[in-house]
Amino acid sequence: MISRFLGTLAFFALGFPTLAQAATLALPDHDANIAPPGEPVTIAIRKLPAQSAATAAAAPTLALRARDWLGNETTLPLAAANPRTTTTRPDELHAQFTPPWLGWMELTLAINGQPDPAPAATTRLAVIPKTKSPGTHFRYGISDHSMSLGGSTRRKTLALLDALGVDIAREEPSWHRIKTNADAPWDFTRPDQMLADYTARGIEMQAILNYGVPWATTATDTRDARRTMPQMEPWLDYVRTTVNRYKDRVRHWEIWNEPDIGFWKSTTAQYVGLFNRTSAEIARLQPEARIMNGGFAMVTRQPNPRFVEEFIATADPAHWHLRAWHDYNTFGQLLERHNQHQTLYKKHARSETTALPSWMNEGGYHTIDPRDEAEQARAIVKKVSTAPALGLAAYFVYTTRDSSRDRNGPTAPFYGLADYDCLPKPAYAAYNRLIAETAHLRYQPPAATPAGSAVTNDGLWQHLYATPTATTSPASESQHHTLVTWREGAGRQSPVWLRWPAARATAILDLMGNPVPLNPLGDGVVVNLGDNPLYIHLAGIPAYPQTTPILQLPELLSIIPGARPATLAISIHNPTTSSLSVRLQLASDNPALDVGPPPPPATLAPGATQNHHLPVVLKNSTAASLPRGQLTLALTATGNNTRDDNNTSTIKASLPYEAARLLSSRAPLITELHNRSDIRNLHEALANPVMEWKGPDDLSATATWTTTPDALQLTVNVTDQTHHQPHQRDTLWQADSLQFAFRADDTQTGCLELVLALDQTATPRGWIMSNPEWTLFGKGDLEGRVPFTATRDPATSRTTYQLTLPWRALGYAKQPATAWRASFIVNDDDGLGRKQYLQLSPGIGESKDPQKYPLFLCRP
Repeated sequence: MISRFLGTLAFFALGFPTLAQAATLALPDHDANIAPPGEPVTIAIRKLPAQSAATAAAAPTLALRARDWLGNETTLPLAAANPRTTTTRPDELHAQFTPPWLGWMELTLAINGQPDPAPAATTRLAVIPKTKSPGTHFRYGISDHSMSLGGSTRRKTLALLDALGVDIAREEPSWHRIKTNADAPWDFTRPDQMLADYTARGIEMQAILNYGVPWATTATDTRDARRTMPQMEPWLDYVRTTVNRYKDRVRHWEIWNEPDIGFWKSTTAQYVGLFNRTSAEIARLQPEARIMNGGFAMVTRQPNPRFVEEFIATADPAHWHLRAWHDYNTFGQLLERHNQHQTLYKKHARSETTALPSWMNEGGYHTIDPRDEAEQARAIVKKVSTAPALGLAAYFVYTTRDSSRDRNGPTAPFYGLADYDCLPKPAYAAYNRLIAETAHLRYQPPAATPAGSAVTNDGLWQHLYATPTATTSPASESQHHTLVTWREGAGRQSPVWLRWPAARATAILDLMGNPVPLNPLGDGVVVNLGDNPLYIHLAGIPAYPQTTPILQLPELLSIIPGARPATLAISIHNPTTSSLSVRLQLASDNPALDVGPPPPPATLAPGATQNHHLPVVLKNSTAASLPRGQLTLALTATGNNTRDDNNTSTIKASLPYEAARLLSSRAPLITELHNRSDIRNLHEALANPVMEWKGPDDLSATATWTTTPDALQLTVNVTDQTHHQPHQRDTLWQADSLQFAFRADDTQTGCLELVLALDQTATPRGWIMSNPEWTLFGKGDLEGRVPFTATRDPATSRTTYQLTLPWRALGYAKQPATAWRASFIVNDDDGLGRKQYLQLSPGIGESKDPQKYPLFLCRP
């Protein structure tokens, strides 16, 4: 901390009043809670009652408790910003502190060393560099909804946008906003101001032309006007008026939003007609315009389940310049939807349409559960840094701020980079750092592989961003590049050795921009890679590194409480050209887990590998209540090269362990879901008691898991008073059904997901929703691929689903000896729409996150 700090701030020492129980924190010098690196930050502590002489001696001492995005904490001393502070508020104190990290942090007022539990005594801060994407090689964007904001919320939101560094924003000069009825004058006040605000901050606007209006609709019920085909001539009048007004300032026009789902209730053919007429009119008025389809949600919904295929096969490509589509939730889902998107265009679109640039103009990760904020930061960095490798030309993160505080409602309002009060989330600082690291560089694909395959074995991802003018001349040492890299698998970190033929690593930064130790070894460096992306700065000729694991670990250590010891397999490898002395130490975060003595120190010849198999034992049964944890490994490696006496690296690695559920052919595993805690209700905008859970007779289930040498078998008996299933194909999940998901190991980015149902004719139906490459399933109808049944006994209100999955179909040659993950949910529809679901675990219904599935292990 800086020397002028006075230690923990005592109010009586500085002549300020004592602390109120409801104290609040604020940053008075900032429109938004953003600060540049390297500067002290002033904080205001408010709501302090007047101090009396009798209470002066009891005045508390104050400090700040800072928590980073991974939960690490430290205490920050406060110094008086000005001992003679003058303020119009007698109950306010200004103090200063130096942020301990770059990036995001949460700050809580500490009173006499204890954090104040009041929510108002906590605030958030993003310490970020000033950066700006030039938009030259890739468009770093935001899908924004700030046009309707006012007052301090608008001012704070604009400050967030300004500091973020994006070069383009997606906004809606919507029809209903600028013309309220047929006789009303055009009113562009809001879009004019929004465009001016963007322009002043160097942000280009991508405009959406949408939606319908009640006074010019083809809908029989005007309440459906916004999502129904508009009357063509009034619509084109809106298009002409808007494009003519902004054609000198707006280049990119999108026609509607997500017409493949509920935002468009008319037919696909009607949207094709709207798109063709609208795109032709825009091109006539603004020949240089860049026109895109309404961004596809890329999920199948009624009333047009084949919307995307039908549209891309029939739309006129004459004035279609960009393919727009959307992406939500996990990194694995981005990869899956990209493959789906590409396949659809190859199968159904004309060649000139398939060749169009692709824009992800809406995508993100929700945080309705605040514990997912760290995952939101990871997911956005992974998605956006991978986007150029997938051939995308733009990625717009959705959105600037949350539009609600109600975490009992739908997930849609919680995709913001900041919360409802404009306080930044970790993802805000992470996206800013990604822009600072890559926006001025150009993505460089691996030399001998197709774009998008910058992933190695063991879940390791690498994306190289190089100086656009990079050369191979002697001056290349002054050229700077960035490698974005991580390894899939939550909780696992293991060291790899990286070597470049004509470049050297100059620095390593974490997701927030903080320095990570650079460990040289031989003529390379050792980097500890895990699920959190790192930025490696390079000088020299840009290239992907030679990548060699120096310490190979399983992605997860599976433990069975009360069973025989687990075996931890470790391999230590010497990738250098000199002999290497190695020493390994192990520790556990759980004293009940005995990791035994470490292997003895050893010397490895160049290229040699040493293998160890260490028993890991639960010393008592209390560990069964701690299903997840982490082993820490410290590897000290010293190169025995006399030319470099200091060539020693000490690298810490981490390995997650988890208690697995044991499956045996001799005894089935039974799981029961009968409690309110097993239910997730689907909340509506208004309270609706009809849609609430009424108890086990309304919805409950018992699942029986069995295994054979050839297959996994699951039987789920569901009690449900009302059975309703009117849907088909990949919409079966929207009514009574069973959704099942499976993932073989945590280095994989996707999962198998399928749905079983019993339709209105009592016919069993099945559909494969997601089929990763490591399975032998194709996407589509489950009939004939694996055995399954669905039956109903009306007398007992019981529906029984049975599913048999051959191990070979799941990518195994035989019954696996390693652990795997699986989960399921039971969807419920009593005739008024899907109202709730039972879940064995999170990770299917609210978002797709296989890491949240329970772990299973087969035993003969």
